[in-house]
Amino acid sequence: MKGSLYKQLQILMTMLAVGFILLFSFACKAKGKENNVAATHQKSKTFPHQDSKLFTIRYSPKWNHQSQFAGFYMAREKGIYRKYGLNVEILALEPGNSVVELLRTGEADVTTMMLLTALNNHGKNI
Repeated sequence: MKGSLYKQLQILMTMLAVGFILLFSFACKAKGKENNVAATHQKSKTFPHQDSKLFTIRYSPKWNHQSQFAGFYMAREKGIYRKYGLNVEILALEPGNSVVELLRTGEADVTTMMLLTALNNHGKNI
């Protein structure tokens, strides 16, 4: 049992590390393009993705709307997601539902959850 939990933690930490590396590499790549985009579209105040099809992502916070999720809402309101070609739909978690169930049924694409919840559901086809 102890070895199994250690292995799960090891896998989770590896996944988190890879995720952060990917996120960082996309952020660096976007940062390099940001000046060009801003200069190109300075007069029109538009960005390339505003007129093209956006990629929709459905995000569900781990519980009802709280101030701790303000960054997600602010980024949406300020157009940051749209700037990078994303249409982020922030879902409300209904009473009695769990983010794990929303992922399992495909109602949400991404979510935030407690680490223990993630570990308990690791490998369960979520």
